[in-house]
Amino acid sequence: MALNIEGYANNGGRAGGLSLITDKHGRLRISAGLAKFLYISGKDAEFYLGFDRESGRIALGSPEFMTPDDMKPVRFDAKRRYASARPFFAQFGIPLEAARYDYEDKVNHWLLFRRVAEV
Repeated sequence: MALNIEGYANNGGRAGGLSLITDKHGRLRISAGLAKFLYISGKDAEFYLGFDRESGRIALGSPEFMTPDDMKPVRFDAKRRYASARPFFAQFGIPLEAARYDYEDKVNHWLLFRRVAEV
């Protein structure tokens, strides 16, 4: 009997993607690929958060390149790359759910992420 077996690569699937991940607890997590891209792997990091209501994109801004007058950055921890962002979700009506937002563009020092899938 002939078998048609396909091998499993076990390469981590989306590993290396530039993504923000949301969860039902109101947290944001920076993917490993995005942490590498931002040179923050293994380090605490702070970023400004924004939201484009028209397109539904989450925006991430570095204090290194911008200093908005009326905003405070949120801190992402080094170990898990999480930030508590429940008030951000509430302010913009973003659902508290497990979802992935992939990097789409950079505009005026803001990195923009569009929702692509539930996680």
